Formats: sequence, structure tokens, C-alpha cells
Amino acid sequence: MEITAGGQTVQAPLVGVSPGQVNAQVPFSVPAGTAQVVVVTAAGRSNPASITIQTVAPSLLTTTQDGKGRALVAHGDYSLVTDGAPAKEGEVVMLFLAGLGAVAPTIRRAVPRATAPILGLLTW
Repeated sequence: MEITAGGQTVQAPLVGVSPGQVNAQVPFSVPAGTAQVVVVTAAGRSNPASITIQTVAPSLLTTTQDGKGRALVAHGDYSLVTDGAPAKEGEVVMLFLAGLGAVAPTIRRAVPRATAPILGLLTW
């Protein structure tokens, strides 16, 4: 997938592809504003589609994967926090978020997700 913004075209690393849907990671180098996306396959190039790039658009991931259910929260052993396994007072839990914008330490380009061991504390 190619993303063109500010006169620059970059390749977006693919996260998942299925009939009718392509998920990609927008590189941090793409400036905020309007951008054009083109899907490139062996069969050719799609028509450009306009998207809006924001520097930040934070959101909690949810267990229902639609942004409307319970927040996706895990214990230190990666098991989910649920009614049957609630977080205890003082326990450190993990929240799963998207759209945080640039973070420190910098995440390498073309690395669409964290791999074990997890990246650790990120600050923004």
C-alpha cells in the first residue's frame, strides 16, 4: 500500500489482507493532513482514496473489537481482566491502545506490532 502526503510517497507495512479489506500501519513519517492511499497488487493499482492523517487519535481497544465494549485490559500474565478475574488493588495491568502518535523509544518503521518481550513503558 502506498500513502502519498506532502509530496512524499511511502510504503505502508501491511498488517492484514483479506478480500475487500487491507490493514496497514501508517509510518510516523507521514505528515498530518490529507493523504492519498493506493493499493498496489499484481493486477494493478487501485484508484486513489483520500484519508485524513492525525498526529494523535488515542483510543482504547475493546474486547468486542468495535470500540464500544469493555476496554481490553490484561493482568501481568496476559490473561484478561474480567468479572471473574478482576484486577486487585495495587496490581499493574496492561491497557491496549491505538493512535497514540509518536512515542519514545521510537518504534522502528515496518514493525506493525510489538513482539515478545513487550516494548516496555512508552511515553508520549
